[in-house]
Amino acid sequence: MKSQIVKRRIYLISLLSIWVLSIVFIINKNNTTGIIVTDISTKGIKSITVTNEFSEDQNTKRFDAAIRRVLNRWQIKGATIAVMRNNKIVYVKGFGYSDVEKNIDSQPYNLYRTASMSKLITGIAIMKLVDDGIIKLSDNVFGEEGILGKKYPKLRDKRAKNITIENLLRHEAGFTVPMGDPMFKLNLVEIGLDIKRPITAQNIIEYQVSRKLGYTPGRSKKYSNVGYLILSDIISQVSGLPYEQYVKKEILTPIGCFDTHIANNFYEDRYANEVKYYSGSKQDNLPSYTGSGEILPKAYGGNNVRSMQGAGAWVSTVFDMLKIAMSVDGKNGQREVNDILSAKSIIKMKTYVKNSLPIGWASVRNGILERTGSFSGTTSIMNHNPNGTSWIILTNTSSYIGYRLNNNFKSMMRNALPLLPKFHSSKDLLNHTYLQKISADIEQKKQENRV
Repeated sequence: MKSQIVKRRIYLISLLSIWVLSIVFIINKNNTTGIIVTDISTKGIKSITVTNEFSEDQNTKRFDAAIRRVLNRWQIKGATIAVMRNNKIVYVKGFGYSDVEKNIDSQPYNLYRTASMSKLITGIAIMKLVDDGIIKLSDNVFGEEGILGKKYPKLRDKRAKNITIENLLRHEAGFTVPMGDPMFKLNLVEIGLDIKRPITAQNIIEYQVSRKLGYTPGRSKKYSNVGYLILSDIISQVSGLPYEQYVKKEILTPIGCFDTHIANNFYEDRYANEVKYYSGSKQDNLPSYTGSGEILPKAYGGNNVRSMQGAGAWVSTVFDMLKIAMSVDGKNGQREVNDILSAKSIIKMKTYVKNSLPIGWASVRNGILERTGSFSGTTSIMNHNPNGTSWIILTNTSSYIGYRLNNNFKSMMRNALPLLPKFHSSKDLLNHTYLQKISADIEQKKQENRV
């Protein structure tokens, strides 16, 4: 009798576990972009979707107005901005439209292409492999003993055999782009390799190593998108998993990021809650990357965004990107997100090295970590200060001034942040208890207004 009771309990627990996991899967698959609050004993799993209402406050009106002025000045269709103070996300709000034609407002839960902000994710993934003892930063990439030596045996320049993983991370591999970046100028790859479209990520790497290096690896630096594409290939090669799958398994899921994915190329293939992208240039069109001959916007088929992988292909939310930054800032145990890397690896990523570029980040100065991104239809910037105020801006619009638009955003935030009021110490838009309370308050107000 007892054995039957025990078996029945085990059976019921198994059913409950399957039910819970199924709900989590559905929540993640549909990209509700909510904070998942787990309370199986009473209410099951509840997903709280953070909207603009969560940051509505009479005391933020001046801050909001200052932001709108600059976004309007640069004709930004839509943007989402988040601010973090004292280890807590205290403000997040969407401005403008996620889709102008459909009249859909921008919201905190919108997904945006992050462009070169993707390189931070790739840098973290490489350092995780280092922490796990799978690779070393000094490992060679090409040549007979290189990680990718067998995959790319044809090297134009013998010096390429000396390229290390750290050279790629710090943009010191010797790659230059005198004819243009092959990631965005696919005709260079077509002509250089004598192949036809569609051009794959592997084709772009093959083209790059078929060119002569611009300098000896490690002797200088030159920002390189292809360098981080090669790092994506390394991650897949040594882990045995596709790049996106490894990053989700080892980095994103452990820190609670479920709304970060490799981008799709066309509007009809966008993720749930993903914005529509807009270019600031009327001439921003190219022949389709597929080889169809059709002339398409760069943001939707002119460029093969998906093939950029770890160099620029991730789409994400302001919540997920701030979580990613928090996971490598060395503040373990002081926030809702714990460190994903060892202290040694985090210090290496955060440390300024003269005459060198940082790992993953665009800039590390005076303790402030910065990462930017920009290509057609996208402008992104994150300013992360582990000991002060951090902020992030993701937009669905590019400007004729390109990446320099981010300098205007930095100036905007310097002027606007003093206008943002102090908030109650309990406010944290990543904290489950706080979100439950505010969600209940918002719902109550809606019911009162209905009455």
